[in-house]
Amino acid sequence: MNRLTVARQLLQAKPVDLLARLNRIGAVDLFGLDDAVEPVTPERLGTLTPDLASTRLGSVVYAAVNRYGKQPVAGVLLCTDGNNNAGKSFPEIREILAERGI
Repeated sequence: MNRLTVARQLLQAKPVDLLARLNRIGAVDLFGLDDAVEPVTPERLGTLTPDLASTRLGSVVYAAVNRYGKQPVAGVLLCTDGNNNAGKSFPEIREILAERGI
């Protein structure tokens, strides 16, 4: 079982069903790691594939948070193996998130 399958199960399958649990607290948007940083609907989550040429975690987090402008963002949850081999570094993102109170 690959990590994308594990993430899907944690987000949508019983007993964890993390996405439903988080949505009871507030609005949740999902984002993939591809170039177009657009929300991924829960229905489209099953179509994502783990075959990107690079992993730009920092840049995706930055773009996703900035989509909301000055609107408050309660937090960012990453389902990842931790590799970030392109784009913004984690220290840069940590600083940006801290400035926004995330």
